[in-house]
Amino acid sequence: MINVIKGYKGIMDLDLTNIHPTHHKSLIKQHKKDIINYKIYQENLPEELRYENTIEKILKDKEYFFEKRELELRQKKLEEDNKFRQIIEIHNAIFNNNSRL
Repeated sequence: MINVIKGYKGIMDLDLTNIHPTHHKSLIKQHKKDIINYKIYQENLPEELRYENTIEKILKDKEYFFEKRELELRQKKLEEDNKFRQIIEIHNAIFNNNSRL
């Protein structure tokens, strides 16, 4: 049996895991009614105050900037690795030339 009923944007999922089965039907019905009421409420809000233009936008922006930061950190790490690789190559070249003398 399904224990979690999917929510909608600002309505969280309904977890029925620890709820007695006799209450499931009424809770699912209420959950669906809450989602319908939420959609109506959102439609009546000014566009700039709606969930997709506030919370959802913040979450998308956060994900975008996190990915951008991760990319920059990987690039910086790659540059540092290349720099240290060059230093080691120079060191090894000098050491090998000195050991021949």
